[in-house]
Amino acid sequence: MVSGTLRQWAQATGRALPVPLSSTSAGGGGASVDTRFGYPLLFEPGAGWEYGSGLDWAGKLVETLTGGFLDDFVHENILARVGVPRGGITFHPGRFTDPIEPLAGMATRSEDKGGKLEFLETRFDAVAEAFGGEGAWGGMGEYIKVLESLMRDDGKILKPATAKLLFEGLLEGEAKKALNESMKHPEWVVGVVPPGIEYNWSAAGLLFESGSHEHRKKGFLQWGGAWNLSWFIDREAGVCSVFGTQLRQTADPEVEKVIKEFEDIIYSKL
Repeated sequence: MVSGTLRQWAQATGRALPVPLSSTSAGGGGASVDTRFGYPLLFEPGAGWEYGSGLDWAGKLVETLTGGFLDDFVHENILARVGVPRGGITFHPGRFTDPIEPLAGMATRSEDKGGKLEFLETRFDAVAEAFGGEGAWGGMGEYIKVLESLMRDDGKILKPATAKLLFEGLLEGEAKKALNESMKHPEWVVGVVPPGIEYNWSAAGLLFESGSHEHRKKGFLQWGGAWNLSWFIDREAGVCSVFGTQLRQTADPEVEKVIKEFEDIIYSKL
Protein backbone atom coordinates (compact mmCIF):
# COMPACT_ATOMS: atom_id res chain seq x y z
CA MET A 1 0.00 0.00 0.00
CA VAL A 2 3.02 2.32 0.27
CA SER A 3 5.00 1.27 -2.81
CA GLY A 4 6.70 3.89 -4.95
CA THR A 5 4.70 2.76 -7.96
CA LEU A 6 1.43 3.36 -6.14
CA ARG A 7 2.58 6.78 -4.99
CA GLN A 8 3.39 7.72 -8.59
CA TRP A 9 -0.04 6.50 -9.72
CA ALA A 10 -1.78 8.49 -6.99
CA GLN A 11 0.11 11.64 -7.92
CA ALA A 12 -0.65 11.21 -11.62
CA THR A 13 -4.36 10.54 -11.08
CA GLY A 14 -4.99 12.90 -8.20
CA ARG A 15 -6.24 10.03 -6.05
CA ALA A 16 -5.58 9.88 -2.33
CA LEU A 17 -3.26 7.18 -1.07
CA PRO A 18 -4.87 4.61 1.25
CA VAL A 19 -2.22 5.52 3.83
CA PRO A 20 -1.47 7.29 6.04
CA LEU A 21 -4.65 6.31 7.78
CA SER A 22 -6.95 8.80 9.41
CA SER A 23 -5.98 9.33 13.03
CA THR A 24 -9.60 9.05 14.12
CA SER A 25 -11.12 6.35 11.95
CA ALA A 26 -10.54 3.75 9.25
CA GLY A 27 -11.56 6.21 6.57
CA GLY A 28 -8.28 7.71 5.41
CA GLY A 29 -8.36 8.08 1.63
CA GLY A 30 -12.04 7.20 1.35
CA ALA A 31 -14.98 6.13 3.46
CA SER A 32 -15.66 2.90 1.56
CA VAL A 33 -13.61 -0.06 0.38
CA ASP A 34 -14.29 0.91 -3.24
CA THR A 35 -13.20 4.52 -2.94
CA ARG A 36 -10.24 3.86 -0.70
CA PHE A 37 -8.80 0.74 -2.30
CA GLY A 38 -9.94 1.01 -5.91
CA TYR A 39 -6.45 1.16 -7.37
CA PRO A 40 -4.77 -1.11 -9.96
CA LEU A 41 -2.74 -4.23 -9.22
CA LEU A 42 0.97 -3.58 -8.76
CA PHE A 43 1.87 -7.00 -10.17
CA GLU A 44 0.27 -10.27 -11.15
CA PRO A 45 -0.69 -12.48 -8.19
CA GLY A 46 2.30 -14.55 -7.09
CA ALA A 47 4.84 -12.30 -8.82
CA GLY A 48 5.64 -10.19 -5.76
CA TRP A 49 4.48 -9.17 -2.30
CA GLU A 50 3.20 -5.92 -0.83
CA TYR A 51 1.16 -5.42 2.31
CA GLY A 52 -2.19 -4.39 0.92
CA SER A 53 -5.96 -4.42 1.06
CA GLY A 54 -6.78 -8.09 0.44
CA LEU A 55 -8.69 -8.54 3.70
CA ASP A 56 -10.72 -5.40 3.08
CA TRP A 57 -11.85 -6.75 -0.29
CA ALA A 58 -12.50 -10.15 1.32
CA GLY A 59 -14.84 -8.43 3.77
CA LYS A 60 -16.60 -6.77 0.85
CA LEU A 61 -16.95 -10.19 -0.82
CA VAL A 62 -18.51 -11.67 2.33
CA GLU A 63 -21.14 -8.93 2.36
CA THR A 64 -21.87 -9.44 -1.34
CA LEU A 65 -22.24 -13.22 -1.02
CA THR A 66 -24.31 -13.18 2.17
CA GLY A 67 -26.38 -10.08 1.48
CA GLY A 68 -25.74 -8.93 5.04
CA PHE A 69 -23.36 -6.79 7.06
CA LEU A 70 -19.79 -7.89 7.80
CA ASP A 71 -20.20 -6.85 11.45
CA ASP A 72 -23.08 -9.30 11.88
CA PHE A 73 -21.30 -12.08 9.98
CA VAL A 74 -18.14 -11.77 12.08
CA HIS A 75 -20.11 -11.82 15.32
CA GLU A 76 -22.30 -14.80 14.42
CA ASN A 77 -19.61 -16.96 12.80
CA ILE A 78 -16.52 -16.05 14.84
CA LEU A 79 -16.99 -13.99 17.97
CA ALA A 80 -20.14 -15.53 19.46
CA ARG A 81 -18.60 -18.98 19.13
CA VAL A 82 -15.87 -18.10 21.63
CA GLY A 83 -18.06 -16.16 24.03
CA VAL A 84 -17.55 -12.59 22.85
CA PRO A 85 -20.81 -10.67 23.49
CA ARG A 86 -22.34 -8.51 20.78
CA GLY A 87 -20.50 -5.23 20.75
CA GLY A 88 -17.46 -6.76 22.46
CA ILE A 89 -15.64 -6.43 19.13
CA THR A 90 -17.33 -4.41 16.43
CA PHE A 91 -16.66 -2.25 13.38
CA HIS A 92 -19.37 0.17 14.52
CA PRO A 93 -19.03 0.99 18.25
CA GLY A 94 -21.21 4.07 17.80
CA ARG A 95 -24.22 1.79 17.39
CA PHE A 96 -23.94 0.57 20.98
CA THR A 97 -25.20 2.94 23.66
CA ASP A 98 -23.58 0.82 26.38
CA PRO A 99 -20.33 -0.62 25.00
CA ILE A 100 -18.93 -3.77 26.59
CA GLU A 101 -15.50 -2.19 27.04
CA PRO A 102 -14.65 1.50 27.61
CA LEU A 103 -13.69 3.04 24.26
CA ALA A 104 -10.14 4.35 24.30
CA GLY A 105 -9.48 7.59 22.48
CA MET A 106 -6.49 8.23 20.26
CA ALA A 107 -3.23 9.82 21.36
CA THR A 108 -0.34 11.28 19.39
CA ARG A 109 3.29 11.87 20.30
CA SER A 110 4.09 15.56 19.97
CA GLU A 111 7.17 16.33 17.88
CA ASP A 112 7.69 19.80 19.35
CA LYS A 113 7.13 18.94 23.02
CA GLY A 114 9.75 16.29 23.61
CA GLY A 115 7.54 13.39 22.63
CA LYS A 116 4.77 14.26 25.07
CA LEU A 117 1.55 12.32 24.48
CA GLU A 118 -1.49 14.39 23.59
CA PHE A 119 -5.12 13.41 23.17
CA LEU A 120 -6.70 13.41 19.70
CA GLU A 121 -10.41 13.86 19.13
CA THR A 122 -11.74 10.45 18.18
CA ARG A 123 -14.79 9.57 16.10
CA PHE A 124 -16.04 6.12 17.00
CA ASP A 125 -18.31 5.59 14.00
CA ALA A 126 -16.79 7.70 11.25
CA VAL A 127 -17.38 5.31 8.34
CA ALA A 128 -20.52 3.58 7.12
CA GLU A 129 -18.74 0.48 5.82
CA ALA A 130 -16.78 -2.16 7.70
CA PHE A 131 -13.19 -2.62 6.55
CA GLY A 132 -12.32 -6.31 6.79
CA GLY A 133 -8.63 -5.62 7.31
CA GLU A 134 -8.87 -2.90 9.93
CA GLY A 135 -11.07 -0.63 11.96
CA ALA A 136 -12.61 -2.98 14.52
CA TRP A 137 -12.95 -1.77 18.10
CA GLY A 138 -12.78 -4.17 21.01
CA GLY A 139 -11.33 -5.07 24.36
CA MET A 140 -8.10 -7.04 24.55
CA GLY A 141 -9.82 -9.54 26.83
CA GLU A 142 -12.32 -10.30 24.09
CA TYR A 143 -9.68 -10.43 21.35
CA ILE A 144 -7.58 -12.97 23.24
CA LYS A 145 -10.56 -15.36 23.20
CA VAL A 146 -10.24 -15.59 19.42
CA LEU A 147 -6.48 -16.13 19.56
CA GLU A 148 -6.79 -18.78 22.28
CA SER A 149 -9.37 -20.74 20.30
CA LEU A 150 -7.08 -20.82 17.27
CA MET A 151 -4.07 -21.70 19.42
CA ARG A 152 -5.87 -24.61 21.09
CA ASP A 153 -7.40 -25.71 17.77
CA ASP A 154 -10.68 -26.37 19.59
CA GLY A 155 -12.82 -26.26 16.44
CA LYS A 156 -15.11 -23.51 17.74
CA ILE A 157 -14.23 -21.06 14.96
CA LEU A 158 -12.58 -23.21 12.29
CA LYS A 159 -12.34 -26.90 11.59
CA PRO A 160 -8.80 -28.17 12.32
CA ALA A 161 -8.09 -28.70 8.61
CA THR A 162 -9.03 -25.09 7.89
CA ALA A 163 -7.25 -23.66 10.93
CA LYS A 164 -4.10 -25.44 9.79
CA LEU A 165 -3.94 -23.05 6.83
CA LEU A 166 -3.35 -20.17 9.24
CA PHE A 167 -0.05 -21.77 10.24
CA GLU A 168 1.18 -22.77 6.77
CA GLY A 169 3.05 -20.47 4.41
CA LEU A 170 1.20 -19.61 1.21
CA LEU A 171 3.97 -17.82 -0.70
CA GLU A 172 6.48 -19.32 -3.11
CA GLY A 173 9.14 -18.08 -5.49
CA GLU A 174 9.22 -14.35 -6.18
CA ALA A 175 6.39 -13.59 -3.76
CA LYS A 176 8.18 -15.21 -0.83
CA LYS A 177 11.45 -13.56 -1.83
CA ALA A 178 9.76 -10.15 -1.89
CA LEU A 179 8.25 -10.72 1.56
CA ASN A 180 11.61 -11.59 3.09
CA GLU A 181 13.25 -8.59 1.44
CA SER A 182 10.57 -6.41 3.01
CA MET A 183 11.16 -7.97 6.43
CA LYS A 184 14.84 -6.99 6.28
CA HIS A 185 13.58 -3.45 6.90
CA PRO A 186 10.59 -4.00 9.22
CA GLU A 187 10.50 -0.53 10.73
CA TRP A 188 6.95 -0.09 9.39
CA VAL A 189 5.70 -3.29 11.08
CA VAL A 190 4.06 -3.07 14.50
CA GLY A 191 5.61 -5.84 16.57
CA VAL A 192 8.98 -7.55 16.77
CA VAL A 193 10.37 -8.97 13.51
CA PRO A 194 13.74 -10.56 14.40
CA PRO A 195 16.45 -10.86 11.72
CA GLY A 196 17.92 -14.17 10.58
CA ILE A 197 14.56 -15.88 10.15
CA GLU A 198 12.91 -17.09 6.95
CA TYR A 199 9.38 -15.74 6.87
CA ASN A 200 6.29 -16.64 4.92
CA TRP A 201 2.77 -15.26 4.80
CA SER A 202 -0.19 -17.39 5.85
CA ALA A 203 -3.93 -16.83 5.66
CA ALA A 204 -3.62 -14.92 8.94
CA GLY A 205 -0.31 -13.07 9.05
CA LEU A 206 3.48 -13.26 9.20
CA LEU A 207 4.78 -16.78 9.80
CA PHE A 208 8.11 -17.90 11.28
CA GLU A 209 8.96 -20.67 8.80
CA SER A 210 12.57 -21.56 9.59
CA GLY A 211 15.58 -20.27 11.46
CA SER A 212 16.60 -19.93 15.08
CA HIS A 213 15.23 -17.74 17.86
CA GLU A 214 15.73 -17.66 21.61
CA HIS A 215 12.13 -18.64 22.36
CA ARG A 216 9.86 -18.43 19.30
CA LYS A 217 9.02 -21.79 17.77
CA LYS A 218 8.58 -22.72 14.12
CA GLY A 219 5.06 -21.76 13.09
CA PHE A 220 5.01 -18.63 15.29
CA LEU A 221 2.28 -16.44 13.80
CA GLN A 222 2.08 -12.68 14.29
CA TRP A 223 0.81 -9.38 13.00
CA GLY A 224 -0.30 -6.00 14.27
CA GLY A 225 -2.32 -2.87 13.69
CA ALA A 226 -1.44 0.67 12.70
CA TRP A 227 -2.12 2.19 16.11
CA ASN A 228 0.50 -0.03 17.77
CA LEU A 229 -1.49 -3.18 18.46
CA SER A 230 0.36 -6.49 18.21
CA TRP A 231 -0.64 -10.13 18.60
CA PHE A 232 0.94 -13.57 18.23
CA ILE A 233 0.10 -17.26 18.45
CA ASP A 234 2.77 -19.86 19.17
CA ARG A 235 1.03 -23.23 19.05
CA GLU A 236 4.12 -25.28 19.78
CA ALA A 237 4.90 -23.27 22.90
CA GLY A 238 1.21 -23.19 23.85
CA VAL A 239 0.95 -19.44 24.25
CA CYS A 240 -0.77 -16.49 22.58
CA SER A 241 -0.83 -12.79 23.31
CA VAL A 242 -2.33 -9.46 22.31
CA PHE A 243 -0.91 -6.04 23.18
CA GLY A 244 -2.81 -2.83 22.54
CA THR A 245 -2.39 0.93 22.56
CA GLN A 246 -4.07 3.83 20.75
CA LEU A 247 -1.05 5.80 19.55
CA ARG A 248 -1.12 7.60 16.20
CA GLN A 249 2.54 7.03 15.24
CA THR A 250 2.67 3.58 13.65
CA ALA A 251 5.47 1.33 14.98
CA ASP A 252 6.42 3.92 17.58
CA PRO A 253 9.96 3.04 18.77
CA GLU A 254 9.11 3.41 22.46
CA VAL A 255 6.06 1.16 22.11
CA GLU A 256 8.12 -1.38 20.16
CA LYS A 257 10.44 -1.71 23.16
CA VAL A 258 7.47 -2.44 25.41
CA ILE A 259 6.05 -5.00 22.97
CA LYS A 260 9.35 -6.89 22.97
CA GLU A 261 9.62 -6.76 26.76
CA PHE A 262 6.02 -7.97 27.05
CA GLU A 263 6.79 -10.98 24.83
CA ASP A 264 10.02 -11.77 26.68
CA ILE A 265 8.24 -11.75 30.04
CA ILE A 266 5.52 -14.07 28.75
CA TYR A 267 8.03 -16.66 27.55
CA SER A 268 10.08 -16.37 30.75
CA LYS A 269 7.04 -17.67 32.65
CA LEU A 270 6.65 -20.83 30.55
